[in-house]
Amino acid sequence: MLYMCSSWISASPVRRYFVSFIVVFSIIQALLLGFVRESNLIVLAENLVASLVADIYSILNGSSIVAGNMLIHVNNGSYVLVDQACLGLSLCASLAAAIYAIPGSLIKRVSAIVTAITCIQLLNSMRITHLFHLIQGDRARFDLFHLYIWQSVSLVLTLIILTLSIQWVRGIRPEVTPCL
Repeated sequence: MLYMCSSWISASPVRRYFVSFIVVFSIIQALLLGFVRESNLIVLAENLVASLVADIYSILNGSSIVAGNMLIHVNNGSYVLVDQACLGLSLCASLAAAIYAIPGSLIKRVSAIVTAITCIQLLNSMRITHLFHLIQGDRARFDLFHLYIWQSVSLVLTLIILTLSIQWVRGIRPEVTPCL
């Protein structure tokens, strides 16, 4: 039975990728579940992100108060909570598993994962900063950006990062043809 399963997996590169992705994704999700259940670690991560966003916001636009994972506007008291869903951990786990499943050098895959997670977290910081700015205005506009626009931007950026990671790990250089 094991031989049949092994030959089924090795018969196609897509099957190998899929099985590798599922295994790595399951392992990462199990580790994340342990991270989330350890409430001190998740609270620390939420507080760190809230502090980072408050620092970015103070440089760009104005002052705010940070109370744990709550960002509060000084002017009108409107606030944003940075919770577990705001950390982008599931997206990072999915992207890391997808990159790790790419056939190629382990060093290239790991460096691509680190770069991808860094990019996702930078985007996430921009997203939370922007949403914190929007919360002091129209609630419908905040909801539009929170529920739709930023989700779409995150999806598109993730697909771009995955495409670039596949090309880099596999050593594929895109052909550039001059316009003239």
